[in-house]
Amino acid sequence: MKLPGMQPHSGAIMLALYHFLHFPDKANFDIRMTSPFSKVYRVTREQAARDVLIFRTGKDWPCYCRVYLKEGNTAFDLHHDHSSATESLRLSGTRIYSGRLHKESGLYVEFTGDFWQPKTLELKEEYRLSSGLHVSKRYYEVESVW
Repeated sequence: MKLPGMQPHSGAIMLALYHFLHFPDKANFDIRMTSPFSKVYRVTREQAARDVLIFRTGKDWPCYCRVYLKEGNTAFDLHHDHSSATESLRLSGTRIYSGRLHKESGLYVEFTGDFWQPKTLELKEEYRLSSGLHVSKRYYEVESVW
């Protein structure tokens, strides 16, 4: 059985979330996925409340992602408007751990990540490209923040 992995823009949202938690005055991010393919994601923080942040990626067909803040901003649930799946993760220092993509069928995919410097995220999961090629790591870098 083939389990789908996280959306490619999920890592960009996680890197934007990490930066927002450290620099709450920043709301716009250009984040490049550098591997397994190169693509720039524009991530914009649309709203911020006490327990939820809303990020938007894309222009023509935007994805709105609600990030629910839990446990003193160390645990998070990400809900994309185009999917019933939930991504749950914990942040501790420069590490993502206990990451899970929960599918509505009850199945899940686990992931972890490391923030290298403040600008780079290495996201590790079982991910397959549309060609069927297995990729175990994805890399994201911040290009600009304002």
